[in-house]
Amino acid sequence: MRAELPDVQWRCLKCNMIFSNASGDGHECETPASRTIPVFVAPGYDSLFNVLTRALHQAQDGKGKERHAQPGQAFEDQPIIQIGRMVGMGFQNGQAIKKMVEAQGMLARGDYNAAEREVLGAINYLAAVVIEINQRATAQLKDH
Repeated sequence: MRAELPDVQWRCLKCNMIFSNASGDGHECETPASRTIPVFVAPGYDSLFNVLTRALHQAQDGKGKERHAQPGQAFEDQPIIQIGRMVGMGFQNGQAIKKMVEAQGMLARGDYNAAEREVLGAINYLAAVVIEINQRATAQLKDH
């Protein structure tokens, strides 16, 4: 018998506000309630969820969107994924390493906000690797 999950909460992916209902009552940011997702975060994992949510926000609403996405373009169709398909996953791995090296220099200079932005960017490059791995595995299953 499966254990019952606790009540699911909803978290806005833009403002990080938590709701106890699916309607998003009391939601103040401009993101429609339809852009919220049910999330179960195990006790003690809130900080990880917060970091991963901020990396998503950077990709879809911040630097990633400003620099790389065309209007309405899916993440999988952006250069972060497409270049990796052309030249291999070493592209994303190298970009993640470059961002981490840059973040270390920023930390040494006391520029904590910039360092955090670089690390969030590195997380997004590594997420692109995970997407590529999953797409390769799916293609291999279709071939067999």
